[in-house]
Amino acid sequence: MREFSYYAVKVILQHNMIIHLTITLPNWANKW
Repeated sequence: MREFSYYAVKVILQHNMIIHLTITLPNWANKW
């Protein structure tokens, strides 16, 4: 169970990173 929660946290963090990139990259491109 402990390994599963660790894996879940890792997946959630990666997912948040992808969302963050998809949100910030267009804004950065517009500024450029």
